[in-house]
Amino acid sequence: MSMTKFQQDAEGMTLAVACGGTGGHFFPGLAIAREFKRKGGTAILFVGGSQQDAQIKQAEEEALEAVPSPVVRLPRSKLGLPLFAVRLAWCVLQTARLLGKHGVDLGIVMGSYASAPLGLALLLRGKPLAVHEGNAILGRANRRLAKYAAHTMLSLPIPELLCEDDTTLVGMPVRTEILGAADHELEDEESLSRYEALGLSPDFPVVLVFGGSQGAEAINQAVLGAIPRLDFPPLQLVHFTGKEDNREEQELCEKHEIMAQIAARTDQMGAYLAVADLVVSRVGGSTVAELAVTGRPSILIPYPHATDAHQALNAEVVARAKGGHVIAEADLTSDALREAITAALTDPELRRSQREGILTLAHPRAAEDIVSLLIYEQRKTSN
Repeated sequence: MSMTKFQQDAEGMTLAVACGGTGGHFFPGLAIAREFKRKGGTAILFVGGSQQDAQIKQAEEEALEAVPSPVVRLPRSKLGLPLFAVRLAWCVLQTARLLGKHGVDLGIVMGSYASAPLGLALLLRGKPLAVHEGNAILGRANRRLAKYAAHTMLSLPIPELLCEDDTTLVGMPVRTEILGAADHELEDEESLSRYEALGLSPDFPVVLVFGGSQGAEAINQAVLGAIPRLDFPPLQLVHFTGKEDNREEQELCEKHEIMAQIAARTDQMGAYLAVADLVVSRVGGSTVAELAVTGRPSILIPYPHATDAHQALNAEVVARAKGGHVIAEADLTSDALREAITAALTDPELRRSQREGILTLAHPRAAEDIVSLLIYEQRKTSN
């Protein structure tokens, strides 16, 4: 289905968004809820999983309603399936009760096990269900729910699905701070202030390394081994390791006179992406979306144990677009990483080409387009 812009607002509609689990599911769901509310509707986040309390608090800080959602994980063996079925049925019935209590008219699920109860409860109550997939392959929960959904929305192209009338490539909603980093047409003074605010210099390239909220040990070790020979060109290393103790890496950078900021994590990722000349990271769906809207050249290392190899498939999409350099974790050595970083920083034409390639995957209006489709599906059902 081709994307169509609808001018109707969402007044009088109540949307449920299942977005518990990782930040890769929560933040896009938060962006959709924010946009639905801006369009005049009511949005309720159904949040489950280990980060439930923190995510509900974050939603409430943005004046968005969020409720705890009962969820159950798939068992590790077939022996646990009977008990899982009972628990899932209970979760679905409890969620259906919450839908009635809040007067929900339609819903969207963002993937992961936290989506299943809401998706099934919407179907049970006969409400329109939309599925949003953040990766280059439908996840297990989305795969099952998509068969009954009114609409399936994709962040990355899945060719076998895009021929369907009820499937649309809309992209992944990204955080407001990331969209702010996408402004490349800045005056010199404003551009300089971005560096100064982070304690960085515009005179040396910035290499930003991260592995997600928990870091990535393979990437951390490769960086550690590469540091002694990261001497050309002079660079600034910004590394978010996911670890609280980073003394070894900090001392190594000082020993080899590498300008570096090493920390466990940051709440200013948008600001760092805005000044990064090169990014080294995993290849989750949200990361691809953030690199795309900001146009960042990258070295991507797919997590080899991701469900259904979805990070490897995401990396293939980026590689086909010529938007980044991919290194399989099996091939990730300190020498391979150092060579890839040096090649990118010494070749402005390569970085320019990667920037143009990754920008072809950008969907800066993803939240607006998703909400437009949700409103359309609800209008269609009510008529």
